Amino acid sequence: MQGHFFQDWLLQPTDYNWRLLASEGGKLRAVLAARTGARTIPQVFIGGTHVGGATEMFDAWRSGKARELLAHRGVAFDAGVELDPYSLLPKWLQPRKSA
Repeated sequence: MQGHFFQDWLLQPTDYNWRLLASEGGKLRAVLAARTGARTIPQVFIGGTHVGGATEMFDAWRSGKARELLAHRGVAFDAGVELDPYSLLPKWLQPRKSA
């Protein structure tokens, strides 16, 4: 299965996919660090609730917490998706520690 976890399987056409110009990355990282303590991109927020970076989002999806937050906030998503988000990572990446 190929594709982008958020773009291809979860998000609806009305959701926003923010793209960053390379020149703006430093500014965004400073704001993220001030707000969340993390400087990595992406940082995922669902309805204003900070979930974390990619690893934390993957873990939240596995545990059902992400789906719970999406449903609680009334965000449209395909609840029928049965997918381990870690399976979408390139095979050459070092294994990630999950919660």
